[in-house]
Amino acid sequence: METPELDRIYELREKTQLCRAFLEWLQSEKKVVPCVYNSNRYENEFDFYIPIKETKQVLLNEFFGIDLKKAENERQALLNFISSHNAPADC
Repeated sequence: METPELDRIYELREKTQLCRAFLEWLQSEKKVVPCVYNSNRYENEFDFYIPIKETKQVLLNEFFGIDLKKAENERQALLNFISSHNAPADC
């Protein structure tokens, strides 16, 4: 059974773990938080940055082009395949 998205996740695991560790280090040691610039301001207001809502996992998936919906569909198909082949034969 082919599982290209799950295979891709497996192949990228070391890179994603390293990137995750780096992002966690930035946040804990350097107090760096990913933000977006907010230029929607009114007169006499300061510009400001807003922390992004996405989690590290979502950012890493986007960066590496990982589609979690495809991966979940492949997982379900794989589980269905395994369970159908492990089902006891009718007597």
